[in-house]
Amino acid sequence: MPQPTRFSYASSSTALPSTIKNHLVSMTRDAESNNARGIMAGILVYGNDNFFHCLEAPASTIDRVYRQAVSNPLDEKFKLLKRELITERYFTGWEIIYFVREEALQQFFVKHYGENGFDPYLLEGSQLDEFIALLAGLAPQRFAVKAHRTEVSELSHSAGRLGSVYYLAGFMLIAALIILGLIFGLNQYLGLNGFSIMYQQ
Repeated sequence: MPQPTRFSYASSSTALPSTIKNHLVSMTRDAESNNARGIMAGILVYGNDNFFHCLEAPASTIDRVYRQAVSNPLDEKFKLLKRELITERYFTGWEIIYFVREEALQQFFVKHYGENGFDPYLLEGSQLDEFIALLAGLAPQRFAVKAHRTEVSELSHSAGRLGSVYYLAGFMLIAALIILGLIFGLNQYLGLNGFSIMYQQ
């Protein structure tokens, strides 16, 4: 397997406020498709109509994904921040992060650039490396939360199915007891009635 490449770049969205959600969904769907096939991992940060992309994949995949992004009319102002061969991956899955929701990212920009707005075009050198490392620290937490939610959902589903089985078994038991009661009562009635008839004779 070829040595993976880490590729970081900035871009901006031309999508209208009413369509930016669809733009993000489309970008995430394509990235998750590549991740599901085990050929790409990484993270996307969105804020102020700007994107920060960090991809980890074979060079051929990086080139293909970047060409697709450049040809997308909803993306513009591409700036390559860093491209390097790596021996160790930072990311195992694919994640999208909203800058406005991440206090750690806001504090990073205040510390280095004196502003809490998101401007990935400012990232370079050691500050870029620090930012990527910060994102790598956030990503596992999010993947763990996703895994936990999936596990809880599966457990709830299993519990629901188990509850249905118990409910059905209880219902069948009650029905059986009712039927046995009716049979016993009928036998008692017939037995007493037969005895009365014999006595009268």
